[in-house]
Amino acid sequence: MIEPYIRKIIFVDDSFLEDLRHRSISAYKQFEAPDLDTKIITLPANSSEISELVSCMSSSDIRAGEVMVRAPYIDQFIPLDAFTEDCAVEKYRLWVQLCLALGAKSVSITNIEEITIESDAKSELSASISGKAPLIEGEVGFKKSDSEQNREARQSIMRLNAVAEGSEPNLVEAERILKRHGLQGDNMFRSILDMRSVSSNRLTKQEFSLDLTSDIKKVMNASLKAKVKVMSELYSGRIEIDSVKKALEKGSSALKLSVTVEF
Repeated sequence: MIEPYIRKIIFVDDSFLEDLRHRSISAYKQFEAPDLDTKIITLPANSSEISELVSCMSSSDIRAGEVMVRAPYIDQFIPLDAFTEDCAVEKYRLWVQLCLALGAKSVSITNIEEITIESDAKSELSASISGKAPLIEGEVGFKKSDSEQNREARQSIMRLNAVAEGSEPNLVEAERILKRHGLQGDNMFRSILDMRSVSSNRLTKQEFSLDLTSDIKKVMNASLKAKVKVMSELYSGRIEIDSVKKALEKGSSALKLSVTVEF
């Protein structure tokens, strides 16, 4: 069963685990004991497991060497190499939806900035498969993303700007949006709802900053990077692992959106 708190699924096969066990028992045990939000699935899976998986991801993505992820506000698991863009687009789409529920007349982007994400101090995987010293993030060997890798996301986000008639805030609908997509604890989403809840002096215009850095860091942390390092050694040359490594390159930066909302 894929519990609601699972945010990352790593697919491997029996031959991978056998090779890893043969090379390093300690690395094998640590790989098999992932973080609370991560699930390791060994292929081939049985029919009931496959049925559950295809209900929350594309069947074509169920392949050894693939890493699937989802944010709380994304319903389906998606390949890691699509996460950076989809995360930004989906969260801004939900922001526009929340603003409209709160009676906004217009929601528009005034600036999109790319933020370099700082490296974590160390990995939670204490040893490589060759038994070397603990891996730190800098040893993983992935290049930083360049400034053009989020271009498509920027274009998709700009197309989501909205103009509406404006109305009184529907606080019940706004709360439903936050609860359905797991955004009750997101400070930006909660703050605009709280401000629009003040009836004595209605908010008419506000500028916000939507920073995706935290969302990216929660998924592409040092522990995942260390696991991908192990996978890249044993799955060398496979298309799936090459896509995952490319995704971690993109994950070294995140978008920060400056947004103006008028009511």
